Amino acid sequence: MSHLFTSPFATADDARRLLPLYASTSRGDFANDVLACAAGGRLAAGQGSMDDAIRLVRWKEPYRTYGRFLIGNEWADVAAVIQDAVARLDQGDDLGAIRTLCRLRMVGVPTATAFACWLRGGEFPLIDVMALRALGYDGEINGRILRAYIAFCREDATRLGLSLRDLDRALWVHRGKADGSYSVPRLRCGRS
Repeated sequence: MSHLFTSPFATADDARRLLPLYASTSRGDFANDVLACAAGGRLAAGQGSMDDAIRLVRWKEPYRTYGRFLIGNEWADVAAVIQDAVARLDQGDDLGAIRTLCRLRMVGVPTATAFACWLRGGEFPLIDVMALRALGYDGEINGRILRAYIAFCREDATRLGLSLRDLDRALWVHRGKADGSYSVPRLRCGRS
């Protein structure tokens, strides 16, 4: 596994114990995941709408206004970017897919990974400040770090026998240090 990150979970049970806490500590719940997964499936199949794209933006950033996303992106452009990202995901070009999604206005790396997650039915690692903290990382995000994070999450989920979505939920609940001593890293599409 990557030497950049350290899993806080020795066993699958360590992670699974946190899963019931996800809904009470997150800003959403499992029902929101089901709706996001359905929207992502429609978008991936080329049958989605701007409402589906907005659902994914709001799933990741529920407190931010989606109005700027709506004003800044024409549906034809959103659909083209999503289909380009899906093609890159199909080719195994995870970083290319994330960079493609970051071409949309108001979509940074965290929201791009949320799009990728739901375009893949919940099986793509979400990058999040809380998950990074749980892995002992508090640095800048660039292409190398993002690739390492994706690889680490896939390996750790396999090691633990968890879905990527369950690993993400457990990491989000774990959050690393609870005393707020970590600074918030700036997440953006970086260069390798």
